[in-house]
Amino acid sequence: KLLNWMDGTRIVRKFPEFVFIFAMMIAFFYAMCAEAVGISAIVGAFLAGVCVNRVDLKHSMDIKLGAEYLYIIFASIFFVSLGIIADLRYLQPDMMLFIVVLCVVALATKILGCGLPAKCMGMTWKESMMIGVGMTPRGEVAMIVGLIALNHFKEMAAATADPARSAELLALGNELFIAIVVVSLVTTIIVPLIFNGIFFRKERKEAQACAAEIRTHT
Repeated sequence: KLLNWMDGTRIVRKFPEFVFIFAMMIAFFYAMCAEAVGISAIVGAFLAGVCVNRVDLKHSMDIKLGAEYLYIIFASIFFVSLGIIADLRYLQPDMMLFIVVLCVVALATKILGCGLPAKCMGMTWKESMMIGVGMTPRGEVAMIVGLIALNHFKEMAAATADPARSAELLALGNELFIAIVVVSLVTTIIVPLIFNGIFFRKERKEAQACAAEIRTHT
């Protein structure tokens, strides 16, 4: 209601981006409050996004459009910073089995957790599987959870007087974090391959045949 009221004020007519800037302030404020109570800032930012998502603005800059530009900037910084934190030295061969199992669990839980409800809503099995597979990629949230775990292990290592125990905690935290990063990458890359190789195979063949026929006639 506050944003809708602001949308009709004179200052918004003069500066259409005013409401968007104010909405970003709300998002950062919610994120700060979330951090203050001990949970991730992404939770607070998500709640703020839910609050402003359905705001219908008539005179102001579209919040979603402005957020897309910010997403391009902040998402790049976010993923690059996490990539810098990830230490590939902890990606050892004995972790491969754990990572494979984690990938299978990540795929199965999303496919079942999203595909079955879609089927219960009356969709076909193919449509349900497409929804389940499409929801599979783990991205920002999984990496944030991994980062929180890594920071927690670092705090425990710093509070431990035994150097051997401290090194063990640091190694465990880094191994878990790099495993989550790898799972996020795998689940993100594998989805387009599944869609192109399984769900859209028939459509792709038809498109290739149509293109070949056009080239033949031309």
